[in-house]
Amino acid sequence: MILKSKIHSKFIFVLFLFSGSVVFGQAKKDTISLSELEIMNTPIRNSIQQIAAAVSIITEKEINQADGVILTPILNKIPGVFMQQGSLNTNRITIRGIGARTQYGTSKIKAYFEGIPLSSAEGDTTLEDIDLEVLGGIEIIKGPNSTSFGAGLGGVISLRAKQLDTGTSYGKTATTFGSFGLTKQILSAGYGDSQSSLFVNYSNLQQEGYRENSDYNRQSLNLFGKQKITEKSTLSFFGIATRLKAYIPSSISETAFNTKPKSAAATWLAAQGFESYDKLMVGIGFEHQFSKNWSADLSLFSNFRDAYEPRPFDILEEKNSMLCFICLTP
Repeated sequence: MILKSKIHSKFIFVLFLFSGSVVFGQAKKDTISLSELEIMNTPIRNSIQQIAAAVSIITEKEINQADGVILTPILNKIPGVFMQQGSLNTNRITIRGIGARTQYGTSKIKAYFEGIPLSSAEGDTTLEDIDLEVLGGIEIIKGPNSTSFGAGLGGVISLRAKQLDTGTSYGKTATTFGSFGLTKQILSAGYGDSQSSLFVNYSNLQQEGYRENSDYNRQSLNLFGKQKITEKSTLSFFGIATRLKAYIPSSISETAFNTKPKSAAATWLAAQGFESYDKLMVGIGFEHQFSKNWSADLSLFSNFRDAYEPRPFDILEEKNSMLCFICLTP
């Protein structure tokens, strides 16, 4: 009887160990890491699990779920990123608090569209005039880890253009209505096959605004294309033309805000102050993959901006242009 009891105990012990290893193995299998997301806009492309920086990715699907008017609700979903909106043309973005000292704009944060800088030479960054219809994704690097993009203490916001799937051909028109006289009309078309892709979009955004002297009108034309030259070489080109005229209600006192919040500042209302500009950004890029770990990206681009802003105390006129060449070989 004692011998049978010992054999029975050993059998139960072995069965327990076996079942425990099966459960542990099953649990380990169910908790394997998530699928990798590749960071596309860094000089050295890597997965988000292996890059030594705090990175957040916004997909095209998440962008399409927004109202299609402005980036504010999209960026405010990202931890550490805060976009304040005074009007459609007056916004401020901060990353982990950096940039909070700038009152009516965004500074100390770099922004790029397909590798082309959107920040001015003075460090000011304007994203609100980029049409959401042309975005295929956003990558945000938080903090000063983004030294490869220049001196951006707060971080970097990289915008990617919409990419068409192979065999895609479509035309689209849509109209969006919103509060305070908001109307947005878009016309877009795209074509893509195994060798080339082309996307063109026109949009017209208008709004009367909640306050006096706050009318807004923006027209933009966007063109993107890619052509595969060889199995390892790709030629890409893009153009973004923007025409903006936005009136400025400016700041009011606390008393006016509590009693007449729709009013504009008396001086700006009397002068009918506004900002307007014509902006053009064009570029061409060439990418060649020499091997699995070595490639070359060449970009030639140009920016042009012609701005006019009548204000109660003076008139600001600004014209600037830039031609730049970038070569990356990660």
